[in-house]
Amino acid sequence: MLGVDATGELLGAPFSVQTRVPGSTQRLVAVPDDERAAYRHAFAHTLGTIHRHGRVEEMSADAALSDEWRRMADEYRRVALHRHPGFEIALRWLRARLPYGSQRAVLCHGDYRFANLLWTGAGVLGGVLDWERWWVGDPMADVAFTRQFSGWCAVDGDAVSVYEEASGIDVDEPRVAFGLRFERVRAYLSPLRLMRAIAEGRVSDPRLVAIAEAGEAGMWELTAWAEESYLPPLDEPLPPLDGPDWTAGIADDTVRAHFAAHPRPGPVDPADAEAVAAAVRSWSERPLLRGRRTWR
Repeated sequence: MLGVDATGELLGAPFSVQTRVPGSTQRLVAVPDDERAAYRHAFAHTLGTIHRHGRVEEMSADAALSDEWRRMADEYRRVALHRHPGFEIALRWLRARLPYGSQRAVLCHGDYRFANLLWTGAGVLGGVLDWERWWVGDPMADVAFTRQFSGWCAVDGDAVSVYEEASGIDVDEPRVAFGLRFERVRAYLSPLRLMRAIAEGRVSDPRLVAIAEAGEAGMWELTAWAEESYLPPLDEPLPPLDGPDWTAGIADDTVRAHFAAHPRPGPVDPADAEAVAAAVRSWSERPLLRGRRTWR
């Protein structure tokens, strides 16, 4: 990453400038035990360095979270084929708990995981890949993301002090917990986009169909967040209550056979508690084309 214009002031839209970097990715399970400390230190130090140099003095992390929440809600209204109870409950849960504080916003990678770093040696960084989900936001969201997808290399335990020294930012555990839920909801925008693209015939790759199905299953799990407290309603307009079956036009015979054998429940009115509960049970029992992702 050579530079970022998050405001769009220079060219009329936000943009980033990147370049090729040396090295190769590594698999967490393939790293020898005696090399893990070096990788873990470099992983935490690199994220801290990104946050230190990406500090946005004119914006608080809280304002950035609020702006990103509005963007997520707007995108949901725009791309969802029909209303999704789980996603709406998650948006309402986040809205009710947006934090308040003085922490500055920073350049967040948005997908900072071990698999997205290039290495030229044990703990020797070559570069950081896959900036597609970058945003100006709360640094604790990036810290939370490492704990979901980077296993032993996460910014946790003794790696916290490495990150704090490199970034100049104290790790706030309650904000990390909020950040994990925030990133989970951000992640489900991708399957919502995929479902629309599949329904419109713009995507047919079975691997992407599997990602969309797994994402839809995961979104139904978000309905459990409604049990924690009162949630404020979402502003209108919202997606339609009913909508097309995004799997109807799939051409791949194997994938079509899967959905024929295991029909997905149709759209459900979020206000119909019994129908929502039945859909949650159905999705929890359905076999998927790919494995389920378990969030912490």
